[in-house]
Amino acid sequence: MFLLWKYTAQNADYFCLLNCGNFYPFFMLGVFTTKYKLLDKVKESNWLFSVCLFSYIVLFNIEIPFHAFLSLNRHIILPFCMLYVIVTLFLARNGKNSPLEKILEYVGKRTLDIYVIHYFIICHLHLGFLDKWMETTDNILLSLFLSIFIAVIVLCLSMFVGSVLHKGVLIEKIAFGK
Repeated sequence: MFLLWKYTAQNADYFCLLNCGNFYPFFMLGVFTTKYKLLDKVKESNWLFSVCLFSYIVLFNIEIPFHAFLSLNRHIILPFCMLYVIVTLFLARNGKNSPLEKILEYVGKRTLDIYVIHYFIICHLHLGFLDKWMETTDNILLSLFLSIFIAVIVLCLSMFVGSVLHKGVLIEKIAFGK
């Protein structure tokens, strides 16, 4: 196990044990949410939404001097707070019928395609110059919109490549296990 950790524990590697450790609590949160039907309780507790939103804003803007607390804040508390806020917002819009819901439904039905294919698209994008510019610029708003634009492009490309792959029966069986 130590050798596996030693040779795969790199931040740049998407399949490293460090990333598995970071994402495991959220995977288990999804399992428990489904198993114990916690979404009904999310709908009822409006106070927790306020606490999570306020906590996220406060904890995002403070500097924590201790590495353990900083790591816990960055990898567990902040993602959990924002995940709770986003899930609550989506639950509030559940059952509504608008163009936004139709787009989200279309994307939601193709999440496996996006999940499987986006990694390969991102690996082939050569955006090193953009990364260096985003690190040095003070224009956070432009960086945010540029990041969202690139994410939407990757999302659309993933869905397009997925629809092409679904046309071939053999490729669909190999790539998606269907």
